[in-house]
This record gives sequence, structure tokens and C-alpha cells, in this order.
Amino acid sequence: MKAWSVALKKAWQIVKRAEKLVEITLAKIGRTGKAWVAEITGLSKHYKFARTFLTGAIVNEWGFNNQSLRFELEKGKLYQIEDHHSKPHFVVFEGDEMKEIPESSVAFWLEVQAC
Repeated sequence: MKAWSVALKKAWQIVKRAEKLVEITLAKIGRTGKAWVAEITGLSKHYKFARTFLTGAIVNEWGFNNQSLRFELEKGKLYQIEDHHSKPHFVVFEGDEMKEIPESSVAFWLEVQAC
């Protein structure tokens, strides 16, 4: 394979991956501030929902223990998000839109997606 065709194949893979991702930035304010994102992967007897916590990339730091964190999320997956602006809430990205899902509907959403 020629080098240009390998480069083209890699570039196409990056484009296809980018079509499936959404970037969000959350602010973590102070030592006790929270900013996290967790993918909801199912139900849990102990915690109600099974989660996989994502690691955000630090994109900015200011003052004492203040950070902006960027997360890459996949469209069509369910996430729980918390930052200093709000209580944890559940969202799914459909296209370029973020749709909030009430906690009472998360189990149903998971069941429908499993079908």
C-alpha cells in the first residue's frame, strides 16, 4: 500500500470517529468542586445504576484548584453529568442535540436500548 493511501485511510477513520463524538467542557471550582461524567452502562443493586467514569482532559486552570475539563462523549449513549452548576443529571446526545432524561426514566431507556 502506498503511503498516501495509508494516510487517507487514517484520516477517514478520524472523520468517521468525530461524527460519533460530542465534546463538552465542565468547570470544577475549588478543592471540593465536582465535575464528572459517567457513562450509564446498566443497573446496579448497590448504586442504582452501573457507571463507567470518564477522565476529562484539563483544558484550562485558573486561580486555586479551578479547572475546565473537556470530555468526549459518544452520540446515542447515556451519561450522568455533574458540574458546579447543577445536581447530577442524565443526558443522551441525539445528533447534535443534548436531551435530558429524568432519573425515573433511565431504567426504561436502558431496557429499550437493549432490545
